[in-house]
Parts: sequence; C-alpha cells; structure tokens
Amino acid sequence: MKSSFFERKVLYVLITLLIGVQFVAFFIQVLNHRRIAENTLQEELQVGMGMVKQILAYRNAELLQTAELLAKDYGFLEAFSAAHQDQETIESVLENHRHRAHASMIILSSLDRHIIAQSPNDLSLAHGTRSADVLSAPQNKEVLQFANLTLSSAQSSPPHLFHIIHSALKAPTHLADLTVGYEVDQAFLKRLHEMTHLELMVLSKPGQAWQLNASTLAGLPTTLLAPMLSIRPSSMLQSVKWHGETYVMRAARISDVHVPAVYMVIAKPLSTAMRPFRQIERTLCYLLAASVLVTLAAIVYVTKRFVMPLSQQAFTDHLTGLGNHRLFTGEMERALRQFKQAKIPFVLLMLDLNKFKQINDSLGHDMGDMVLKTVAQRIKTAVRSSDTVARLGGDEYAILLENCHAQHVLQIVELIGASIAQPMADVTPPLLVHASIGIAMAQANDTIDAIVKRADEAMYLAKSQGEMFVIKQ
Repeated sequence: MKSSFFERKVLYVLITLLIGVQFVAFFIQVLNHRRIAENTLQEELQVGMGMVKQILAYRNAELLQTAELLAKDYGFLEAFSAAHQDQETIESVLENHRHRAHASMIILSSLDRHIIAQSPNDLSLAHGTRSADVLSAPQNKEVLQFANLTLSSAQSSPPHLFHIIHSALKAPTHLADLTVGYEVDQAFLKRLHEMTHLELMVLSKPGQAWQLNASTLAGLPTTLLAPMLSIRPSSMLQSVKWHGETYVMRAARISDVHVPAVYMVIAKPLSTAMRPFRQIERTLCYLLAASVLVTLAAIVYVTKRFVMPLSQQAFTDHLTGLGNHRLFTGEMERALRQFKQAKIPFVLLMLDLNKFKQINDSLGHDMGDMVLKTVAQRIKTAVRSSDTVARLGGDEYAILLENCHAQHVLQIVELIGASIAQPMADVTPPLLVHASIGIAMAQANDTIDAIVKRADEAMYLAKSQGEMFVIKQ
C-alpha cells in the first residue's frame, strides 16, 4: 500500500504553512523595526534642523552685535574721518577690528555700494555676483543673508560662502556701511556636528549650478543632492545611497534673501537608527531557528502519532491491510497523469477469486476472511514494492503495475497466479484457491473508468473461459 504519498503530502503542507507563518511574522517585525527607525530618524532630523536654525539665528545676532559695536567705536569713527583718503590706514584699522571680533571678513562700503576698504584685502566678489547682493542690507536685521566671495590669492578655488550682517557707520550722519561676516566652512560645520551628532552640508547656488561649500561627509557629490534641492518646499526628506550606506536627509533653505540660494542639508545613516534593533533581530533569528526546530519536531510527532494513523485508516482495508477503493482511485489518477505527461506506462490488473462464495458458505465467514488475508499477503509478495495493491470489496483485488512494460507483465501475472494457487496449510485438508485476472494496459486516450472497465471485462472473460488471465486492449 502506498499511503505514504498522502502522509508526506499532509506533512509537507503542515510544515510549509507553520514555518511560512513564522517567517512572515519575522519579516513583518523587521519591516516594522525599519519603519520605526525611519520615523525616529525623521523626528531627530527635524529637531536637528531646528537646532541648526537656532544656532544660525544666534550667530546672526552675534554678527549684528559685532558690526554695531564696530560702527559705534569712537576710535574707528575718528580714524575713518581723519584718514578718509588713507586707504592703508583704514584697511589696517579694519584688520585689527576683524581679528579682535574673530570675524572672517569686514567690508567698508560707500552709500552708493562701492567698496572703500576690506579685510582681508584679497577678497573679491564671486563671478556673477553683484555688489548690491552683498552690500545691500535687508530692512529686517534678523534676516539671514549670505554672500559668495573669492580670494584672489587662490583663484582656482571655488567661492567661499560667508554669513554676513550689515551696520550703518554714522557720525552722526550716515557716512558708510559695514559688512561683517563669518565664513561657513568645515570648522563651523564640525562644531555643529559635535552639538547635533548629525552630518551637515551647506550648498549654495551662486550661478546655474549647485556648489558644495562645506560638508562633514567628505566626497559626497552634489549630483546626489541636486535633485532634492531642485524641489521648492522649504523643508524636505529624501534617502540617498552612498558608499553602501543609506542616509536619510532633510534639506531646508537657510538664506532669507533670494541671492544666493543657500541650503543646509542634515543627514544621518539609517544604520545608526537601526543599531538598537539589530540585537533584537539577532535574538529573533535565534528564536526563529529554535521555533522552526520545535515546529518541525512537533509536526513530525503529531503526524506520526495522529495524522498517519488517521491516513492509514482512511486509505486502508481493515481486513487485509491493503489499500482500499479510495487509495486505488488516487493512485490511478496519479498514474494516468504521469502517463499522459511523462509517458510512464502502467498496467491495471483486476483479480477475482474463483468459487469464493462456496468457501464462505461451506467453511464459514471466518475461513473466508482468512482466505482473503492470505491472498492479500501472497499478492504483495509476488509484486514489486513500487506497485499498488488494493482490495476493492469482497474477493476483488486491483493491482497497479507502474513503469512496467508488456514483456514483464506476464511474468508478474504468472507469479501472482502461482502464488495464490499454493495450498493453504492452515486448514485440513489443505485448501486450494485459484484466481482469474484481467489485464488492461494504459492507452493514450484512456480515462480511469475506461481502463477499469477493460480490466473488469478481461477478468470476467478469463473466469468464463477457465483461464488464469486474459489481456484486453
């Protein structure tokens, strides 16, 4: 009997379903961890951007205080009034005040926006930058203003970005304007990085192309950031992959004036936010592996303890231990499907005992049952282990010979007939039983009903002719 096919099928389905559910639950948990990490990172970037803007506002106030103190410095006013025509003296005074205020640049300009003096003296406007964009003061002094300037001593270097503020020089009338600025450089971003623990980048657009002025991520190309900055909203989020790492970024415009457009980009690797979850996921992996092993053991136990017995009951003839009609039908469907798909031949034998009713009537049903069980064992001994033997009811048996060619069929049939015909020594005198066998070979257009019908007809023909077997094409 080949009921193991059905048992394996039940076992595989149970294993697949239960382990599949566990893996789905694990991956849902992993995805949930990533979603939590991304949300946490977005909130952290939002707080970080708020901190950066507050620091810039504080720095703007510091710049304004520096510019106003210098503009009201009596010594500076006196030097400017006395040495109005002395360029060298004015630049020397500006240089001293710049160092004293720890500023990066100071420009003294006339009311018509012409530069009178500057410190350092090698500063010049970046290409395409108008003096009005640098030297014009906004009406609101809290507005953040930036300027791109170059150093004539380093013509090949890109423009430097300065955070600038303006103050009027009055004595008491408005004589000139002061522009004081701090450079937005690596040192400034390094201090911000130490305070926020975030990666920072400052980009400006003095012309048509974006320029990376300073960054704590050395080497990050502006081509990765330009698509994000080309969108107009004041603050946006985007993920950027670089050097095998995914960075979640938030960009916000920090310049309140139109020219130049200056953006601050803050970023943090997703792996940093995921780090607390990695240990949890490793633990979950161990638990998943243990759970899978326990599940496999439980399924095997339950299958052997409950499923297999139930399967055997459902597909077993209780008297002989052979397969029953349900098993026979399933195996026939499978054999016919393989025959049509893979051209694997099979043969159906229908076997009936001769004069079995007389044995029942004369010797009793117990003797009849013993004969049926003995015949079943003799048939199983005569066929191959890969063949299917089933009792269809009464004294009728079905034998399915798979992958069996015509020249081997008669050898098996003769062996079955000879084995059944051996005297049964359990009774006195020894009982002789003979069988009639109908043989039907599978054909291209066969159905189960058609091949069973041919085998039945061949069996009854053998019985009526007194032959051991008949083949019906």
